[in-house]
Amino acid sequence: MRSHPRVKAAFAAVWGTDDLIASLDTPIAWRPWWLDRSWLPRVERLHCDQNPFTKPGRHCVQGMVPLLGQDGAVGGLQVVPRTHTEKVQQQLKERYPHLAHNGGDDWCELAATDPYIGTATLLECAPGALILWDSRLIHGGHVGPGRAEPPPSGAAAAAAAPTLARLSCTVCMTAKARAKPAVLDQRRDAVMYGHTLTHWPHQYTPHTLPDTGGESIQRAYEATRRQR
Repeated sequence: MRSHPRVKAAFAAVWGTDDLIASLDTPIAWRPWWLDRSWLPRVERLHCDQNPFTKPGRHCVQGMVPLLGQDGAVGGLQVVPRTHTEKVQQQLKERYPHLAHNGGDDWCELAATDPYIGTATLLECAPGALILWDSRLIHGGHVGPGRAEPPPSGAAAAAAAPTLARLSCTVCMTAKARAKPAVLDQRRDAVMYGHTLTHWPHQYTPHTLPDTGGESIQRAYEATRRQR
């Protein structure tokens, strides 16, 4: 997906160059939780992915390709339009002053009482769409009520192979020239070891949420890595 010519062309148009480097962030997959409530997706609150203190202005444009359509029943990406503006960034500085002293971390999750909570719009779209948004934009995941499908029972349950409710590939590209040689080496290692990074293509920032550190990579991937 990240090597698709039309995806690359979109980012090339944004940055004025086709010499790009791609993100290594995580894909998004939800199981049909209306069939099993233990599958209910967990999503973060509304947030932005760019520190308003250390990175003013446009630094990054994020992207997502939904491989299954997004609609009100399932949910998906939601955004608060026009919150990438300098006015809103100043509001975030005033509400979250700790971001100025967190070592440049770009994660800015809104408090549950923030005025923007509850104001987001779900982006409904067809499979294969390319969604692009400025990293300053307030956004997040939205879980819908689910589809009206009763859980299968008996023999039908044993034979059932439910499809995913949501499947989206995150993708972000910036100019390769913005990445230092040492960062490029670190990112090559991340690919070889199956590690997930943040959405920033020209940085080396491992994903901070709990993961396996590559321990769950299948043996076929391990064998390919050794051959390289």
